[in-house]
Amino acid sequence: MGMSDWPEDATIQRFSDATSSQGVMVFAEMVDGVLLNVGRELMGPGREMADQLGVSLTAILIHHDVGSAPQDLISLGADKVVVVSDPRLEHFTTLPFTRALSDYLVNVHRPEILLMGATTTGRDLAPRVASRVDAGVTADCTKLSVGPFYHRKTKTVTTHMLEAHRPSFGESKLACIMSNPQQLWAPAMATARPGIFVAPDSDSSRTGEVEEFTPNWSENDFDVEVIDVRRGGGERVELGHCKIIIAGGIPCGQTGFREIHEL
Repeated sequence: MGMSDWPEDATIQRFSDATSSQGVMVFAEMVDGVLLNVGRELMGPGREMADQLGVSLTAILIHHDVGSAPQDLISLGADKVVVVSDPRLEHFTTLPFTRALSDYLVNVHRPEILLMGATTTGRDLAPRVASRVDAGVTADCTKLSVGPFYHRKTKTVTTHMLEAHRPSFGESKLACIMSNPQQLWAPAMATARPGIFVAPDSDSSRTGEVEEFTPNWSENDFDVEVIDVRRGGGERVELGHCKIIIAGGIPCGQTGFREIHEL
């Protein structure tokens, strides 16, 4: 929709002004001290939308040891990296991660847009954070952009809004989800499956800010404790980034599995 499509008496407002928010943020997930690829991939649309909006791009890390991940994210396009580090954050549990992210959004900075990976962690974390900050979240997006929305009933045009595109109706259609102009919330949140977007090229010459943040922890946040994690099957592989996956079931029998291993 362009300017010519709006009535002359339409009221025009920018999403960030209407919601007192600014900037784009990416939750960059880490597992076992390793930055997951989906976080790198989301830096692509995150940077593009930040440039279109004329705002900064922030990445947030929540882990016990972030290592070189902050500089990696800066080289991928982040202007700032927020680090929440605590020995108790070695393994994901819902409550402390929800506390860390929502505390930052409420008490420090509320971005216009928040992107997260649609991983096991992201699917758990995103709706909980959205509930705490009174926002909404669109899941499993395949395209992310910004644009205007005209509300005919109120004759209000809200510009620079997140356009979250996702499959619907049995994945036969592509729906565009936007905030309700009569009840705007921020941040506008979206999750994307791993492998949907392409990570931007790394630029080691980029510089940015690294900010440490300590949430207002509650002891109840750590009621759930991970005692031990045991993984089998050798080296960790992200199936979402495999072009070919060979799998077998019980009917294969021992002979069938030997042939699968040979492949």
